Amino acid sequence: MRRWLVVTAAVAVVAAIPLAVLAASGGGTTSVNCQTVKWRTAPISTSSSTFTAIPGLKPSLSSIFPMSITVSAVVSGEPVAFRLRDVSVAGNKVVQPGIAPFVTSPTGANSFSYTWTDPGISAAVRGHQFTVQWKRTSAVGTSTLERADIVVLYQTEPGSCLS
Repeated sequence: MRRWLVVTAAVAVVAAIPLAVLAASGGGTTSVNCQTVKWRTAPISTSSSTFTAIPGLKPSLSSIFPMSITVSAVVSGEPVAFRLRDVSVAGNKVVQPGIAPFVTSPTGANSFSYTWTDPGISAAVRGHQFTVQWKRTSAVGTSTLERADIVVLYQTEPGSCLS
């Protein structure tokens, strides 16, 4: 009886490992039928150590299912961190995987590109407003965003993605 209990417990532990791994990861598939793009070419600087919105990088869209959001920028000065917020009927949340740090070099401007994924809301098409935020991560100094863009790939209702 004891041997049977040990074998059953061992099988349960081995079976639980893949489930734990799957619970810690995720994914999804969607047919992309729309792309929204915003950019800015005017430099902006920050010395803030708290996240602030980058003007001009706030696309609004209506989508269903997962979205892929890429932010590219040219940055100089002190190291920075970027994050992406999504305001929708699901609330105001930081898009996963969260904060993206970027270490600049002292020799001039450097390029940065990062992709976030938002699971969206699969029940129906919902509105989203994304906001790119940034902050300086060093103790002192200033960081300059020379130029940047945001590209959102998503699925929406047929005929809703208009230029």
